[in-house]
Amino acid sequence: MSNYSILETSEGKYIGEVTNNIPNGKGTFYWKSGRKYVGDWKNNIKEGKGFFKYETGNTYIGQMKNNKREGYGTFYNNEGEVFEGNWKDDKAEGFGIYYYSNGEIYEGNFKEDKWKWDLLL
Repeated sequence: MSNYSILETSEGKYIGEVTNNIPNGKGTFYWKSGRKYVGDWKNNIKEGKGFFKYETGNTYIGQMKNNKREGYGTFYNNEGEVFEGNWKDDKAEGFGIYYYSNGEIYEGNFKEDKWKWDLLL
């Protein structure tokens, strides 16, 4: 049975649903470093849909699996650039579109965070 709780750790604070005193369900973790994750948890693992804000101000909105970006998601960097596409094992993988802050758009396939081939639109 899930219930709502606040859990304190050496790394930060979790507020949300728990089962047997571990994050399970919807919740938010605030790291002392400034990172924040809002979304789905399964047995203390980020799993499902979520929003991740990094210390740098970069953000990710999308699917998570086993604490990593996995599936479809959008990454916004603090320089105004955006990557929208598929992720695997925390890296851009498969089809994606990269929007540069100068207005250029690259569309194509990624392999381990690098362009496999690309097309400037």
